Amino acid sequence: MNTDRPYWDMEIEPLFNTPDMKKVQLAKLKKMLGRLNANAPFYTRQFKESGLDPDNLGSFDEFKEKVSMFDKAALRELVAECDNDILQALNHIMPVTVEDLDYIATTTGTTGVPTPYPLTLNDIHNVWGEVMSRGAWRAGIRSKDSILY
Repeated sequence: MNTDRPYWDMEIEPLFNTPDMKKVQLAKLKKMLGRLNANAPFYTRQFKESGLDPDNLGSFDEFKEKVSMFDKAALRELVAECDNDILQALNHIMPVTVEDLDYIATTTGTTGVPTPYPLTLNDIHNVWGEVMSRGAWRAGIRSKDSILY
């Protein structure tokens, strides 16, 4: 591995802040929305009500117009609809089932319903691992270095 390269991922990171990156991001958004539409009843209903068709999404502006933010109020409402069963609520908003999860962290819930942070091994390795690797690389950390979290 060339440790002098400027980016961790030389394929994707040079595209940051370019029109090509917008195309990559829109394609990934459409793919995720398709998974949610097919496997997450909450979003299936939301997309149907808003008229959003993930396969034909044309822009980020269309996405912003048609999909409302999922916030703590929406989570509280969904958990209430699921008879206060947060695991059942998670099954409504994730494209995987609770059984597919490898890790769930939550907030303490001091202001109401705890906010869950469900993760699969793919999320841990290929999402958080990639984020941490990119940040470490940009900070100058290389495989021979030792760090303390």
